[in-house]
Amino acid sequence: MPGPRPPVLPRVGFALLTILLLLALVAFVVLFVVVPDERWTFLWPMVAMLVGLTWVRGARRTWVEKHRPATAPVDTPPTGLVP
Repeated sequence: MPGPRPPVLPRVGFALLTILLLLALVAFVVLFVVVPDERWTFLWPMVAMLVGLTWVRGARRTWVEKHRPATAPVDTPPTGLVP
């Protein structure tokens, strides 16, 4: 058994933030493709969304590692053989 799971609220928060940033990134990519006259004005927001997604992924990983309980060494089951 892998052990206790982390609390639900932070996991939901990280998931919602990831979804929000992905949707914003998709919107800027669509605007980049659809609006040819103002194309390059959407480049910086796209870069910002990618940086934000990278930060959220790193923050989630750091949070999970900090809140994961230390695992105890696994004892080997007895084999039934007498030494």
